[in-house]
Amino acid sequence: MHQDLWVKAAAFAVAGKTGVVVTADALIIPREVGDLARRQLAEARGLSREAVYFSATHTHASLGGWEKASSPKRLRRIRAGVRQWFARQLTTAAVAAVDDLAPASLDHGRF
Repeated sequence: MHQDLWVKAAAFAVAGKTGVVVTADALIIPREVGDLARRQLAEARGLSREAVYFSATHTHASLGGWEKASSPKRLRRIRAGVRQWFARQLTTAAVAAVDDLAPASLDHGRF
């Protein structure tokens, strides 16, 4: 292992609706990984697809090269099971954020 990869999440509950934003140190969040994580979150915490937002830092030094490439040199090959592992990491972070919801306030200002 060269360096840690981070997945972080923040959950928000407003007017009886809960949403979560999850970000990861990755090139992208592939659709199939996001879809799997969303299904896991629906089962674990009842979150709808619209209540979950995934984002990636878009680093070129992390997971990436998910799609089939015209040239094997262009994109790295992803080991079997990595997509499922990655979805579990996204799900774990989101569940932890939802489970840690606490009263908060939001304000803004300008100068």
